[in-house]
This record gives sequence, structure tokens and C-alpha cells, in this order.
Amino acid sequence: MSIIRGTAKRIQARPWGRTVRGLPGVVLSWGDFEDVLKMAEALEYGDVVVGTPTLLKLVRLMREDGTDVHVAANGRLEVTLRDRKRVVKNGHPRIASVKAKRQHFLGIVNRAWLRMKAPRTVVVLRPRAS
Repeated sequence: MSIIRGTAKRIQARPWGRTVRGLPGVVLSWGDFEDVLKMAEALEYGDVVVGTPTLLKLVRLMREDGTDVHVAANGRLEVTLRDRKRVVKNGHPRIASVKAKRQHFLGIVNRAWLRMKAPRTVVVLRPRAS
């Protein structure tokens, strides 16, 4: 059940992502994650709801070339960087994500950056993990 109640419009966002063995959450591309944050005033992922305008500014500061963003919700929203690496499996080139050389971590508590009244639009992040 959602934490946000009332007349808030809920938008489902289903970007493509990939899971990492041993880590909770998904790895998304920067473009997909920024598009999701631009959709509404609040982001809901798992059981965590945070305001998007400030989160979008902070995520843009973290951005580096050749990296993806790893998003998880363990009682708080956790955003970290993952480097993209080309690997060959069974003769086919693949893209893998490895721990970044410069580790940036952002842990955001629930209900952070939300205004006193309920947000009008909430985007619910439900990635398609492959």
C-alpha cells in the first residue's frame, strides 16, 4: 500500500534495468533514471517516497561518463554509481556493471524533500529487470 494517500495522481514508470547478483535493487541508465525523476513531484520505490526536484539536482552532480546508477530501497533510497564494462560471454559481447572506481553513494531517508501538503503527482518506479 502506498504511503501517499489522497488525490495524488500515480504514474507507473517501467524503465529497462538489470539486476546484480548479490545486490538488492536494479541498475538503470542515467537517461532512464533522469526521465523518471522529471515525470512527477515525488518518487516511490519500494516503501520509500522522496521528493524529485532536489534528488534530480544531486543525481546530476554524481553523474560521470561510462557509469550507470544503482537504485535500491532498504528502508531508505540508496543511489550508487556502477561502472560499465565490456565482457565477452560465450563469444558474445555483453555489458556488465562493476563497482565504480570512485564510489559515490547517496542514502535518502523516507519522506525526504516532500512539502507539507501531499504531492499532486507521484511516479512509481517498477523497473523491468532482465
